[in-house]
Amino acid sequence: MFETNILFSDPPRQIEPDGQLLIFWVDEEPPDPDDFKSLGEYEKQYQVWAETYPELNQAIESRIKQIKERL
Repeated sequence: MFETNILFSDPPRQIEPDGQLLIFWVDEEPPDPDDFKSLGEYEKQYQVWAETYPELNQAIESRIKQIKERL
């Protein structure tokens, strides 16, 4: 019987009700801009999320900075 070694594989991803896989493996994924009617609404909700999950926000900002440095 074949079993997946959890040390060498990705954990199962969370799935939204519409079937879309979440980027993160936790429910604390940042808001999706497509879910809002305006950029202002999205930015407000993103700020709330960033304040609620500062460690995840810091990880995202760090990764964006790394990508920009490579350009």
